[in-house]
Amino acid sequence: MAKLQKVALTFIGLMLVVLLGIVFDGEIPEIHDERDILGTAEEEYFVKRVVDGDTIVVKRNGEEYRVRMIGIDTPETVHPSKPVECFGFEATEKLKSLIEEKNVTLKPDKTQDDIDRYGRLLRYVYFDDKDINLLMIKEGYAFEYTYMIPYIKQEEYIAAQRSARENDVGLWNPLVCDYN
Repeated sequence: MAKLQKVALTFIGLMLVVLLGIVFDGEIPEIHDERDILGTAEEEYFVKRVVDGDTIVVKRNGEEYRVRMIGIDTPETVHPSKPVECFGFEATEKLKSLIEEKNVTLKPDKTQDDIDRYGRLLRYVYFDDKDINLLMIKEGYAFEYTYMIPYIKQEEYIAAQRSARENDVGLWNPLVCDYN
């Protein structure tokens, strides 16, 4: 009986392969992973809401996505288990003034995961061809942040933080916060 089942399963498998070949005209269809569905190329999105200084909610084709900005971290304002940190509100307001309710371009980084452990897209955010992630660091609203694996723009972001820190810009100003 086991031999008969094996022959029957083999026959069914071969018939399935032949049938798929006929249906798809001899070409096997390409299977896309989740990255293809969400898009890994540069894409334009509408910023619906700024959550805090490093996280936004964007909309595209009727779908909403949470986005964590690559390479930056801002003082907390909405973390459920942490108090509001110095310059957190300022960072959030700055990001709102730059991109909220505007169209931005999101760019992936091939060295980083597409989605973080919280389900957020990981992206660089551009508005009018300006790297908003970098701007937030340069103007002292964000810290450079590397999560486990170095990202493509890491050296540039570290240099921007060094400059902001040396010049007491934004959150690096000792009269404003004590991050030094």
